[in-house]
Amino acid sequence: MPYLNCDNVVLLSSNYRKPYLDIIGMKESEKFKAIGNALTFDDFASSNDIKNKRKEVLVVARFDEFSKRISLALKVWKNIEKDPRLKDWNLTLVGTGEAEGFYKYLVKKWKLNRVVFTGLQKPIEYYRRASVFLMTSSAEGWPMVLMEASQMGVPTVAFDSFGALHDIVEDGYNGRIIQNNDLCAFQDALVSIMMNDTQRQQMGRNAVVKSHEFEINSIVEKWQEVYGFVQ
Repeated sequence: MPYLNCDNVVLLSSNYRKPYLDIIGMKESEKFKAIGNALTFDDFASSNDIKNKRKEVLVVARFDEFSKRISLALKVWKNIEKDPRLKDWNLTLVGTGEAEGFYKYLVKKWKLNRVVFTGLQKPIEYYRRASVFLMTSSAEGWPMVLMEASQMGVPTVAFDSFGALHDIVEDGYNGRIIQNNDLCAFQDALVSIMMNDTQRQQMGRNAVVKSHEFEINSIVEKWQEVYGFVQ
């Protein structure tokens, strides 16, 4: 077993410690270190940037229904479009993949009028203008899209389907974490954020603050500790 011959096991999140122990059949270990990935962008959204965002909900993902489950976002959006209070809001889907045709079929079937498919794009400008980010994945490791959204001041609504989510999003602070597969709660959380400008903008500012924890210097220091380079 490689585990027996190594000095450290580096995981993306401390929340993956127990699953790893379960896999290797151990109850405890001192070898584990948790180091998330570093930020993608060099800049961060300002308070003014956050204040001037559009009424836009954003998904950035590979269009793979098995892992990303974007059909769930569309199902929630079907009800959003029926709410007259939210008539000025749009949903933007950035990405491409084998399920794109399926998603476009659902949009047509459900007669959704405020869903935009952009295709494969550099997403930074979409993060800059979006007000809420959605993640409906069945599982993730360390999703960089959540980091990117946070840097750009976009609060997240996500299903609690992977451990690292709790490293990036604090429920009620910079987004909402919803019990996996609970579409009603997911929709309620999204509507609450969309309806409350003050709450949404504060969550956006909090997202930027949270994202600073993952600046490159901080991540490098953790790796230096693993390799014994820190005095």
